Amino acid sequence: MGETEEEAQAKFNRYAADEKFLHSKLALVSGFSDIDLSKFPLDKPLPEDLTTNGETASFARFAQLGSGKTLAEVIRDDVVDIVGTPEQVADHMATVMEEVGGDGFLIRDQMQSINRRTILEVTEGLVPVLQRRGLVRTEYTGNTLRETLHEF
Repeated sequence: MGETEEEAQAKFNRYAADEKFLHSKLALVSGFSDIDLSKFPLDKPLPEDLTTNGETASFARFAQLGSGKTLAEVIRDDVVDIVGTPEQVADHMATVMEEVGGDGFLIRDQMQSINRRTILEVTEGLVPVLQRRGLVRTEYTGNTLRETLHEF
């Protein structure tokens, strides 16, 4: 996220250009497909005859992005991260909630680079927007974590 869409996009571009991002995404796709993608060169297309562990829908979409692209290009193109201002991110999250349903959001960073700045951007930027839209709670009714978790 950023104060402006341009700032958010610039931050994301720096993030996606990082070599750690590439390897993190490679591990993620390897995990759901059960194919060790680290054994393939990043600068060449994937072989066409790969067999997955049955998670064919997700992997097929990933592999379809290839069509002659190198593995590194496919990994970078497969990013579905939400980039923008807190309002734009909340718009996207609201759309997903309307289409898919659910009882909350899981916010994560693929590179596990959560820091104080990231936490502040979410807690002081995104969460208030989501609260105003009624997408996340504004208060807890239980007195303990156990009570809060049992609400779901």
